Amino acid sequence: NQWLVQGQLKGPLLENLTTQMIHVIRDLQNLTKDDEAWDEAWMTKVVQPEVQDMIATNGVLGISSQTDAFFGNALIKNFHPTKGRFPRIRAFGKQVRSKSLILTPEEEIPIYHLGQLLQDGSKMGATYEGTPMEFTLFEGSAKILQVFERAVLPLEKKTAKQQRLWTCGLADAGIHNLFLSDSNLWLFDLGPPHLESTPGFLTKFLFSFFHTLGMEETTKTDKDGNTTTTWVQRFFVNGNDKLELTPETKDLLPQSYHAFETVLDRIVADIFDHDDSVRELLVLYVTLQLLSDAAFCLERWSIKGGGQSRDRNHQTGIDKWLWRTLWDIYMAFDLNTPDNLERLCFSSK
Repeated sequence: NQWLVQGQLKGPLLENLTTQMIHVIRDLQNLTKDDEAWDEAWMTKVVQPEVQDMIATNGVLGISSQTDAFFGNALIKNFHPTKGRFPRIRAFGKQVRSKSLILTPEEEIPIYHLGQLLQDGSKMGATYEGTPMEFTLFEGSAKILQVFERAVLPLEKKTAKQQRLWTCGLADAGIHNLFLSDSNLWLFDLGPPHLESTPGFLTKFLFSFFHTLGMEETTKTDKDGNTTTTWVQRFFVNGNDKLELTPETKDLLPQSYHAFETVLDRIVADIFDHDDSVRELLVLYVTLQLLSDAAFCLERWSIKGGGQSRDRNHQTGIDKWLWRTLWDIYMAFDLNTPDNLERLCFSSK
């Protein structure tokens, strides 16, 4: 991901990365049995009814593990009413506003803004400078779920849009989890192998073009002269008491969008046979993963002792998880602004 944050992920390097990832998809397709890749009976008798029930009830309790895996395990993990990341992040917002958390001085600013964002009716423009006064994406979970219904509609012909891949244990193919040479690609984040839709598998790769900006490493020195490794902070608090992108981030984000769009175009052409209808689905998966990562970051902050007394806790600098949460929420919204959606999903390619 250093290529991306240094503005080098473009031209032949970006083309090589995309080509190598397409080779990975082709290899996984070849390793997947035909009856695993295309199970029309399972799609019509199991997946489609479960998705229809999910839309009707606005809930995921009827989703089987196989259907969830088809969607990149994005449903139960995020939408379960008690264990899901989205309900838990809302509960965290209530905890923040109750003022029951024990905070360090470095945590007070990001926690304040998270408390404002993670409440019913919150508007992005009240927290982030330059964003419209529109609801956060956490307000639209029912609408997000409906997009999955379109993902399993009957197709006139078999396409990679509904094709399953045997993942061979490749759990996270993001650009922060790979090594690249002129001719090879090494992926090293492994987990249990399973069958997953091609769009679902591509999620971590595509989402990483924005995700990695929230975890660019840097160092900072405290008042006692101690130096620690942390992540670059993408916002500063401006005179309006809002979060504004730093000048460096304002320069870097268009480059990330360019890389994302370039890769998206190649993948739609080479993997999905120029089926532009898959673009919106891929952007949705990326959006969900950004919001899911926001909830994950808050969980990590809590696990490392955030919100509790630090008397016997030697963890320092964990406020970086709060700032990354704010970045993920911002990026998920920005990706879905009308201008970006029009360019990425609907404009003539």
